Amino acid sequence: MLKLKKDKSLPEGANGRVPINIYVIFKNGTSQPDAISFLKGDVKHLLTFYNEFVDEPTTTPLNYQIDVDPTGSLGARISTFGIARHPAQLYESISCVIIFLILFMMWSKHKENLPPGRIFGVFMILLWSLRFAYEFLKENQVSFEDKLPLNMGQILSIPLVIVGVLILIWSYRNQPNNKTHV
Repeated sequence: MLKLKKDKSLPEGANGRVPINIYVIFKNGTSQPDAISFLKGDVKHLLTFYNEFVDEPTTTPLNYQIDVDPTGSLGARISTFGIARHPAQLYESISCVIIFLILFMMWSKHKENLPPGRIFGVFMILLWSLRFAYEFLKENQVSFEDKLPLNMGQILSIPLVIVGVLILIWSYRNQPNNKTHV
């Protein structure tokens, strides 16, 4: 299992790279020589192969420290320079699946009595609100965004959330009075 953590106590590296610690946790029963061999061979090769994300020189040895926890399991901390970022695209894709499940449950529970626009309004509000939030985790794509209080993805999300709110208001105002609704 790998975990990445930004090390704020070290100076920044070249090309905007920051010091990061990569944590490798070995399965129970892994011997220390096997762990060292894996770190010096496979992990070092992978880090130099992914030089677009990690600055790990091929000429220097891997900077690592192996720790043994009280249960006898091995873990290693590798110190290098790289890009420490959130996987925002993964967050977005998971939340889209969750939005789908919410909307599907809403539709399946109230499909006969659901007024027009209700699901679309909820969809617009949820999707673009989450997009607005996830933009805080992303890097600016163009330099002019550095001067803006919000980035372009957030600015473009605001009108779509407002459209969702307006559609939802319209849906509640135009529902028939004799049926129960969401």
